[in-house]
Amino acid sequence: MAQRVATLDELKGHTLEGVLYEVAESDESLTVVLGEDGAVVISPEVRLKPLSELEGRSPEGWKNAIYEGGNALTSRLEQLKRMRFATENKAERVTRSLAALDQAERINLTPLEWRFVAEDPDIEDQY
Repeated sequence: MAQRVATLDELKGHTLEGVLYEVAESDESLTVVLGEDGAVVISPEVRLKPLSELEGRSPEGWKNAIYEGGNALTSRLEQLKRMRFATENKAERVTRSLAALDQAERINLTPLEWRFVAEDPDIEDQY
């Protein structure tokens, strides 16, 4: 996308509406330099090409089956998550998590050793 730069003085004779329509109809963004205070960038909305229509058909109700919990495993997982992570004790869980993150590391490894441990697929079988 092309970019045009103008100072605030160059735009004084134009209306805001005119400047916005000009940017929207062009394929370039406009950077208005405000002096030492900085600049404002006005960009046109990216226009997407329409999706092509494909031959064939989708079975009725496919969206409901995917998006509205038609999967028993998903709904069971959601139930377990709701039970485990209830809203009543959210603050306590967050506090414990932050405290765990603030603890000093007790394992002192070099970066090379950390990488070895992270990348070794059989490390759990060895120890």
